[in-house]
Amino acid sequence: MRGRCPPGGMVPMPDSTAPAPAPDAYDQRAWIFPLLSLLVTLPLVYVLSIGVGFAGMSCDTGSSAEISRCNASAAPAIKVYFWGLLLPLALLVASLTLPRRRSQRLRRGVLALLVPFAVLFLYAVFHAMVDWPPTT
Repeated sequence: MRGRCPPGGMVPMPDSTAPAPAPDAYDQRAWIFPLLSLLVTLPLVYVLSIGVGFAGMSCDTGSSAEISRCNASAAPAIKVYFWGLLLPLALLVASLTLPRRRSQRLRRGVLALLVPFAVLFLYAVFHAMVDWPPTT
């Protein structure tokens, strides 16, 4: 006994295309953006923190009034910089702790991208807060 063809003479083929992943599917590459951000931010924080640490030495030029004014403004600026490093840390932790879903990929990438820029912003705030002596 031979198999019969359905009406119309064509046998339907199974669909060979895989379904598109759902937006809430598990994202296996969720760690890439935070890792890249960490690899960029750690050396940046190291170099900028050395620059902040040497700020006291750059205040030693000029008259005694300029030196005291520079030292008086450098102390709170250094505190602002080092305490402000909690902001990039919080951004990095937030990018790591977002749910590992495809729908959170853009948010995770934006948070991870903001981390090095937050460090640069903190350094700019530090540099603006210090009353540097005039250079000759």
